[in-house]
Order: sequence, then structure tokens, then C-alpha cells
Amino acid sequence: MADASFPSALNFVFDVLSSRRRAGMGANAPAGTLHALLERPQSAAPAVLRRLEPSAPVLKEGVPPQAAPAPSAFQSAAPLPPAAAAVKPAPRPGASLLPPPLALAGEGSAAQRMDALRAVAVGCTQCPNLAAARAQVVFGQGSMEAALMIIGEATGAEEDQEGRPFAGEAGELLEKMLKVMGLSMGEVYATSVLKCHPFVPGEPGALRPPHPEELERCLPYLAAQISLVQPKVIVALGAGAMHALFGGKTPMGSLRSQWHEVEGIPVMPTFHPRYLLRNDDVRERRKVWEDLMQVMERLGLTVTERHRSFFLKGA
Repeated sequence: MADASFPSALNFVFDVLSSRRRAGMGANAPAGTLHALLERPQSAAPAVLRRLEPSAPVLKEGVPPQAAPAPSAFQSAAPLPPAAAAVKPAPRPGASLLPPPLALAGEGSAAQRMDALRAVAVGCTQCPNLAAARAQVVFGQGSMEAALMIIGEATGAEEDQEGRPFAGEAGELLEKMLKVMGLSMGEVYATSVLKCHPFVPGEPGALRPPHPEELERCLPYLAAQISLVQPKVIVALGAGAMHALFGGKTPMGSLRSQWHEVEGIPVMPTFHPRYLLRNDDVRERRKVWEDLMQVMERLGLTVTERHRSFFLKGA
């Protein structure tokens, strides 16, 4: 959709990287890469990766630096890295997801910037155990003009082998849902928060919940994908995806069927296709379909009486 730069995007990457450093977390790529990129002269970076200059902080006259609010419990009192000192830190990224400057080059199309971001993600080793065990990074795929973005929590074992989001039975079920909506996988943009498969030692086909720090490390990639595609609507599949985006531990049963918002983009949470495969109940499928009909209406797609009768008793 939109192919524009977002100066406020620097806030997000500074918040994430600065909070991680103050919390004592490592500064591996892309954290170290991003800080190095920000601290180098603009001419030293490849054209497609050149950064935007951050806005100067707004300070009140007569208020000395020590009068600033104390850091939160999440933050330590350690000094900020030079590149991050100009931006007020946040405890964690929440509903305000902003992309890192890697994706905000002043030159090149959105697709070219997405390719540059993919290249960084493919070489990411922030989570050494995941990097050592993965078959590949499953970055995301689909149309850069997509009106609908679909986000899952993490890459599964089948996705890890095939190299595409939503593979296997869950992917087939998702494709069927999209077809009934009048869409195809090629018309949407699909990705997950965690780009690597969170493997279980000794059980290569198993899927465990991602660790919070694993999700945090991948959030800048997701934020950049959202800003580069600029979808009209996002569907978050599963509670894990919603928790990664907005925080909290609210179960999906309470989250679904209600609109949320991230960076001005409406987000509809619903059950993941894997859940429907485990709970093959027409009532559960109806719940997901009700959520997707709301998505159709928001996208301007026609919802017919036949659509409204799906998964109802006697229909």
C-alpha cells in the first residue's frame, strides 16, 4: 500500500534496543547492527539502509536533566547509548509498533526495503539456539499491496521446512477461509512475530510457546513489515500473536470479535487454524467465521446471506 518514510519510527527501535541494553540483555544483530548503522555517517551506509535523522527532544526551559522522571521498574539507571539518548524510552513495545530505520531508507521502493530487511533477518543470530536448530528463517510472504495482513505467533515445524508462513494442514485451512472471503494467499501478506521455529530439544516436530525475549527480539522485524505493507486490516491468529503485539495474558475467548488497533491499523484477533484442527467443532468454526465477516466488512468485501449462514445449525 503506502510507500512512505515514517520519522517517528526511530522511537520504536530506540525504545526496544535501549530498554534491552538497560535490562542487561545482549546487543547482538539486529540490535548491534541497528545501533552501528545509526551511529555511522549517513554516507557510510548502503543507500537502501540509510537512516532518517531523529527529531530533537523537546525540553522545558529551566528544567535540568536530573529533574527528569525516574526510570520505571523495567529500566535500570544505566546511561543510555549515545544513539538512543535523544529518545524517551518505553518499558516495552505495545500497541504502538514502529519500524526500525533499516526499513525506512529514503531511496528504493517498499519492496526493495523489504528485501533489505529480509536479508538482515535471514542472517539473524539473536537467539543462538534457534539459529542453530532452524532449517531457515521464515520471514513472510505475500503482496506488498495487500489490504489484509495475517500475523501468527511463531514459525511451526512445517513452516520451518517449507520456508513459508502457515504451511501444512493449518495453512490449508487458512487458504480455505480466505477463499470463502474472496481472497487468496497471494493477495494477502502473511507472517509471524517469531521468524524462527521455537524447537523443543529432542522433539524437532514439536512447537513450544516462544519465550518473551525471543518475541521481543523479533518485534522490530514485524513492525517494519507492517509499516512497509501498510495494510488496511490485520488479523492476529491466536492469543500468542495478540500478547506479543499488545502485552497481557487475556485469553483469546475474551479478545476475539473485538477490534483493536496498532499504529492506526485495525486488528481483529481470532483463533489460529491449529486451534480449529484440535477442536473440530462447528461452533468454534462459527466463531472464527464471525470474526472474519467483520474483517470482510472493514475491507469493503461483500458479505452475502450465504456467508452469514455458514456454520449455523440447519444451514
